[in-house]
This record gives sequence, structure tokens and C-alpha cells, in this order.
Amino acid sequence: ANSLNYRHPVYPGTQIPVVMTTDFLITFLDSSGEVKVAARSVKYRKEFEDANIGVQNRMAEKLAIEEKYWASRQIEWKLVLHENLSKVRIANLTILRTYASIHPSLPTEKNIGNLFGFLSKCETDQVPLKALLDQASKNIYID
Repeated sequence: ANSLNYRHPVYPGTQIPVVMTTDFLITFLDSSGEVKVAARSVKYRKEFEDANIGVQNRMAEKLAIEEKYWASRQIEWKLVLHENLSKVRIANLTILRTYASIHPSLPTEKNIGNLFGFLSKCETDQVPLKALLDQASKNIYID
């Protein structure tokens, strides 16, 4: 916040700084097979449209702080509007977010390779997660 000459957000009526958060931190393999991380914040368009100009400016400042934070760590950050996500993708993300921890025995190189091979053939944002997981479990034979 300071490097952008913005006031760090504080809890109302105090001088206690708010811990800023990002909605999703995504680990993935890029097209060359390198592990990458991306940060995404999800907002509703209506939040911006219904706010007065002062609130809109402050929202923009907070998003700029978030973007700068991730850029300083060489992590791509993007703002995603809720309205631009399909209903299936929203449902899938909601489910995945609740199961963010994976048992350490599952992510073997073989399992990960099998899963990515399967997912590369799927239109994942068009398939409900339950159906996708049912198909995946039948196709990748998790060790």
C-alpha cells in the first residue's frame, strides 16, 4: 500500500490493519510442464456499479494493492468477474475450495500425469465436478 501511496485498509473505527486476502491461489502445470502459480480475485460487477465514486476509487486502490503484492512475488494476478464464470465452473470451484488439502499419498508423479492426461481431453468448465471426478476415477486408476 505504501509503495503505491495508498492507505492500508484498517478495521472500521480503529487503526488496526486488515489482513488482505485473495480468493484463489492456483498451482498448475503450464504448457511446457513447469509448475506455475496464479492468483485470482473474484468480484461481482454489481459491487462496482452500485458504489459511489469514492467507494469505487477505494475498491480500485485495494485491487491495485493486491495486484502489486502478487507481482512482487512474480505471480500472475487477475480480477475475475463472477458474471463471467459459468454456473458449472462456479459450482466446481466451490466444491474444490472446500477440499483444498489433498492427502500426501495421492499426488504421486504417476497419478498427477494420469490426471493431467485425462483433464487435457476434457471440457472441464462444461462438466459438473461430480461427473468429472467419476470419469477421472474410472480412467486414471489412482494408486
